[in-house]
Amino acid sequence: MATTIFDFNSRVERIQEGIRFYESDILCCSYLFESDLIIDMKIDYIASGFGIVIAKDNGHSFREADDVYLFRIGTNDFSIIRKHLLEQNTLITNSCVLSPSYNNKNIHLKFSFKDNIASLDWLTLTLSGTEEIFNLGKFKLTDSINRYKIGFYSSAGNIIRETTFLSGVPEHWHTSIKNVRGGRMAFFTNGFRIENCEYDAEIEQQDIVLEPGTYYVSYDTETINNKFDIECIIFPTNTEYIEANFEDPNKNLLQKDGSLVVTEDIPSVNIKFKGTNGIIKNIILKDDPDSEFIETEGEIVSIPGSWMTIFLNDLTEVRWRGTINTVPQYIDLTKPCPYAVIETVNHRTTLEEANISLKKEYGYIYKVEDSTLLIGDTDYIQFHKNLKIELTTEDNNQINVFRNLNGYIYELIITKKDGTQIDILHQKTYKKYVPADINSPIIVTDEKLEDSFDLSAAYREVVSSKTKISLYPTRYTISIFQDVPFSNLANYKVYAIPKEATINFNATSIDEYASSYVELTSKQYSINSNDVITLDDDIIQRYKYVAVEYTSIEDFTYYFTNYEREVFNDTQSVILLEKDILETSDNIIVYGVLKDANIKSKYLYRVPSMQLINSIDYYTDKYDILEGSSYEIDYDNKEIKIENSVRNNYKAFIIDYLKNDSYAINYIEEYNQYEVDIATSLDMVYVNYNMRENGNIYEYKTTAIRPDSNKYVLLRKEVE
Repeated sequence: MATTIFDFNSRVERIQEGIRFYESDILCCSYLFESDLIIDMKIDYIASGFGIVIAKDNGHSFREADDVYLFRIGTNDFSIIRKHLLEQNTLITNSCVLSPSYNNKNIHLKFSFKDNIASLDWLTLTLSGTEEIFNLGKFKLTDSINRYKIGFYSSAGNIIRETTFLSGVPEHWHTSIKNVRGGRMAFFTNGFRIENCEYDAEIEQQDIVLEPGTYYVSYDTETINNKFDIECIIFPTNTEYIEANFEDPNKNLLQKDGSLVVTEDIPSVNIKFKGTNGIIKNIILKDDPDSEFIETEGEIVSIPGSWMTIFLNDLTEVRWRGTINTVPQYIDLTKPCPYAVIETVNHRTTLEEANISLKKEYGYIYKVEDSTLLIGDTDYIQFHKNLKIELTTEDNNQINVFRNLNGYIYELIITKKDGTQIDILHQKTYKKYVPADINSPIIVTDEKLEDSFDLSAAYREVVSSKTKISLYPTRYTISIFQDVPFSNLANYKVYAIPKEATINFNATSIDEYASSYVELTSKQYSINSNDVITLDDDIIQRYKYVAVEYTSIEDFTYYFTNYEREVFNDTQSVILLEKDILETSDNIIVYGVLKDANIKSKYLYRVPSMQLINSIDYYTDKYDILEGSSYEIDYDNKEIKIENSVRNNYKAFIIDYLKNDSYAINYIEEYNQYEVDIATSLDMVYVNYNMRENGNIYEYKTTAIRPDSNKYVLLRKEVE
């Protein structure tokens, strides 16, 4: 394995087999990644605990990162732990098929990170020699990560034998890293790099259709570590794939002068690059040695572009977050641009007009009323560009977005004229906003106004986490009685306070709290599941006081939701839910609380954030999220049937499920509006309240009329 790719400041040692961890630690990789990634690994998995660390780049070293994710395997379990600033949370814990063993030598793992989705696979060979893949865990990150660093977490005793990095593979390129034994293969705009590979890595584009004639290949090269050995090979697509053919001048069409001749019996060619170190960029295939490209017009190949059409009828606003990775070259300016950030019949907006960069995420807001496009940050707060988009009758009140380019759209939200907001990509519920000036109830009904929906009383306690510091004498037991997450060394920092130090009890940072202090290492204290901190005897003898810095989850706000949460402490095979279940994707989460888990009952509804509204991390410290294959849902009878083999592993189950025909109301102070979140399978619903479309509010008066017999009621206009 090429060990130059690592920063060796970790508790590891180089041995003949690879890199061995002699203590639990993180081995940092020196590369910085900006695109999708595949890590191919061969490891000895002997001790429980191995994983991949993704650290969002903040311009500092790996260990100073503010936002870090650990994708960890243990003993038949897969978990994801996020550390954001001083707060650490376990996002998920699932079961998996892999456990440590002395027989787990040279096992093959593959970690992939694409479209903000991380996945870890175990690859094995069957007796027949075919490859079998076991997915150990998969998770989509809620926050986008564009630039990041990689680390390898491991317990003591495990060995990393080989690692290979493959990043940013563009469409139509094929890669082979099977035999490279370490190193990295990475693509960037108009090029790629291969480095630190022990054997050849291969990159290939197939089925390039060319008319008969003479062509020329040119490209720029750079060395890596003062090395360059990448070779270019071009051969007919129908050539048998054996090494001897590539060395045969009759099969390798590329001559030493960079030319190749395509005859009528060669319908298409493949172009391949292979080597261990070097950079290739600006690859050009041309029919004129003095030109820069081949025009690709004509009937040879037809590859239609893609785009997203937005119909603007009944809309007031469209907003989306997206990244454009690559675009076709715009060479002939006498023709329409081959791509568009936003397109109408008469115009295609280019990158230059929009003032945006490739591979950078932006927020876009299109305002329908004045037909303007705002471009700015991903929070839709600050905008650097305001474009007028001219529509004609030929546009039929529609626009095309991201035409014929390589990119991603992470969020797409439309706002209708009645104030309803719909999250197109993550739509499980519909939102309607109602002015807070009304003085009547808000009632949601079906289209016929016959059946009213259930006003949801389900709620969550959304934490506003704060850092707090408390002072404790060392001669007594240190018990943390405040509202804190489950005990974890990462949740606490302990400082020894010298006797001459002065204390500011109102401060929330240690630099302001104590005039002098000594931060203790994790070896100088321990903490148990009851939030009791035990200090080393040496610290007790040398210092009278210690300050403990911790994250408090005491402060929270109530938020009503359509997700009901029910707890079942007995382990019956059939669980009967109270409400009807909405039939949609991701509508149910079944948590199994492990038998040795600790539980804090008062935190059943407390969650870290709005984005983690289904979290139970504050309620229990050990749980599994059951896979859908381990239970059945009976929607008609509101039942969940759990398999016997699964049921006996847990002491309790927690069910989060989306209720059907339900709505939750929350007051949004910033806009002085009520947010009505509606969960239903119906296409049309009515939100009823006492306000006309023109903003006038209905008034209700109570009369003294008693409905005890048939009576007439006379109505007349009130005279002022």
